[in-house]
Amino acid sequence: MQMGHYYVTLVVMSLLLVGEVRGLNLFMSDETIVGPKTSNKSNYFGYKFKMFTGIDNRPFTMFVGAPHAGGDGKSPNYPGAMFMCVRGPNSQISCNDSTPGAKGSPGNPPVLSDDAAVGLNLAGRNNGNRSELSVCAPRRMLNCSTNYVTNGVCYRYRKGAWLRSTRQANRFCPMKHIDIVVVLDGSRSIRDADFVQVKQWVKLLSSKFSSDTTSIGVVQYSHFYDRKVPLRLWTKPIYWRRQPYVKEEIAIGQYPNRTEFNRAVDNIKHHKFTTHTARAILRTIRAFQNSTNYKNPGNRKVMVLLTDGRSDDRKYLKFAANRARFEGISSYAVGVQNYVLSELQVIASDKSKILTLNTFNKLDSIVGALQKSISGFLEGSGETNQTNELYQAETGLSSVYSKVSVMNG
Repeated sequence: MQMGHYYVTLVVMSLLLVGEVRGLNLFMSDETIVGPKTSNKSNYFGYKFKMFTGIDNRPFTMFVGAPHAGGDGKSPNYPGAMFMCVRGPNSQISCNDSTPGAKGSPGNPPVLSDDAAVGLNLAGRNNGNRSELSVCAPRRMLNCSTNYVTNGVCYRYRKGAWLRSTRQANRFCPMKHIDIVVVLDGSRSIRDADFVQVKQWVKLLSSKFSSDTTSIGVVQYSHFYDRKVPLRLWTKPIYWRRQPYVKEEIAIGQYPNRTEFNRAVDNIKHHKFTTHTARAILRTIRAFQNSTNYKNPGNRKVMVLLTDGRSDDRKYLKFAANRARFEGISSYAVGVQNYVLSELQVIASDKSKILTLNTFNKLDSIVGALQKSISGFLEGSGETNQTNELYQAETGLSSVYSKVSVMNG
């Protein structure tokens, strides 16, 4: 049966062949059977499909989902696939893999995981060369060690390329634990009395967190012995053993008992030397890497760095701050008295994590704000107005195109 130059397609969604669900498409006009080149196992080819006229300047294009494509045949998880079927000059229909993120696929979205089942849902708007397609993988999951997060993902095909939809679920595990390192400026510009205030502040801040969900460490920094070691070696353990004034005073989680932790803080000796802030950040990265929680996807890493002035190694500050971000560390910058705002802006993860004070005796006034912000990283925390960032959204379980845009449920 014909409609103009185009053909009505009968999609056989569940063709049982020796116990397998492969699927195919049958063009009624010439009895052409269309399917992927490799269909030797269940793939649900044709579970969802959408035909277009004029997209990419082609007279006929059909996108076909195969949500069970891929996988190892043993696991219940499948990456799924999207195929683009076009009619060639000899009226032959060919279907090629056009899965978002696949090698050779147009556009450059991230590669989908083994459990995505892309092609489980798709929707489109047929408008000639301005046509659009939305394909979703609502089963996309993330292994969070003790549980799985199903947040889904959607992509849009437009003008010959795949693009991620603008609103996506957070691709991070819900946080169940936080490692915090408080980094203290121990330079000579801080008076002894002020350093005592700093230690009191550390004890007060630590008291606001439960040892069940939070582990805390302390690093003090001042002078750095520059042995002209290349930057690439600054995170090597042997390098830091030769730096007594960029020191991990308390390892993360070393003292879960509050009394013992406070005693260890009281025993910290003020260095009274220079201010090598960049090296302190790199030393803090080592502290996080030594934590037993370092590779736990449900653990958030937080650095709270306090300084009272300009760093002596500021030419390395951006490098160090970027390394911290690469490690997934959320950085807070606390400036007191003679702080340099431009340096705090480099250190902090964003402007909301910059806190400034005129005097050390006001340090206690920011404890509440820090505690509220840091606690907000934990799953189920009621401390902030932060949402769960669509952790269990299953984005793309349903889709519909309006006159102006696509809406993914």
